[in-house]
Amino acid sequence: MHQTSLYNSDNVSAPPAPLDPLETPVNAATGSCSEQEFPAASGLIDTHRHSGWRHRRQLIYDAYTSLAVRHSRVEAFRSCGSGWWILRSKTDSEQFRRVPDYCHDRWCVPCSRMRQATIRHNLAQHLGDHPHRFLTLTIRHHQEPLRDLIHKLYDSFRRLRQRPIWREHVTGGVAFLELTYNSTTHSWHPHLHCILEGSYLHRPELSRIWLSVTGDSHNVDIKLVRDRLAVVDYISKYATAPLPASVIHQADALREAIMVLKGRRMLITFGGWRAWHLARPPENHDWSMYCHSNELALADADSEPDKHNVQSMLHTADPTTGIFYVHFDDIPP
Repeated sequence: MHQTSLYNSDNVSAPPAPLDPLETPVNAATGSCSEQEFPAASGLIDTHRHSGWRHRRQLIYDAYTSLAVRHSRVEAFRSCGSGWWILRSKTDSEQFRRVPDYCHDRWCVPCSRMRQATIRHNLAQHLGDHPHRFLTLTIRHHQEPLRDLIHKLYDSFRRLRQRPIWREHVTGGVAFLELTYNSTTHSWHPHLHCILEGSYLHRPELSRIWLSVTGDSHNVDIKLVRDRLAVVDYISKYATAPLPASVIHQADALREAIMVLKGRRMLITFGGWRAWHLARPPENHDWSMYCHSNELALADADSEPDKHNVQSMLHTADPTTGIFYVHFDDIPP
């Protein structure tokens, strides 16, 4: 529901304005959805928001249905961007705002891009001008299932953080998961990319300890962050796009990733950063929830005159901010 101007996209078009006419099938004269225009009970709802990745979106939707993913998640993914929420100003009871209703699903590319913008903004603000280091941790890959590889990587990283050298030199940080997939050998390669706050870590010593906690992996890379914003841009994408696009076209690999990453955190804060909610958008204290567009579409002029008035005035909303006014004869409580 939160809107951000920090959106950045490589292959997906930027999110439309809050009142994009292609977002939802709406009658231009009344701002309402007719009975014939309600979305179908099944199948993806196609909107301008998803124009840049329709085929990949269909493949993910097919994977969801084949895996019997819970209905509420599939429905949210299916209808992402086809509805909206109406917010009401806390200072002016006649002022409203239309905000698109997005699914926020891990595998929805436009929603991931929005989440990436939030993470990038929060991370850049948190880093400030203090010295930080960029650390990459890998494990030796075999033909193990993805679940086993991620468990080994996360468990090894947990044990690394318990070592005295880590506690002496690292005061806090964040780690992001990246997955690569070799379609020829059908093998996964998980990595962790970390931003560390603290003092200098001797790379050979860090490599030796990483080998001791993994049992077979010693490859580590650590360097001082010199271009703060470049590193933020580079690392934040892994928090929202952990899979290469090629995996989406590998049906078995895609289903495996969806199942294994269900409920799995793909970004980890630790040390003094543990209580920091990196992906949380800034709170908006000026607006309160009023209702959903589905409620407006079903509002009756006699029994629910306020909602009916809001529905009739949607077409007057500002295309940039989504703000519009509804003048009531009697201001509702």
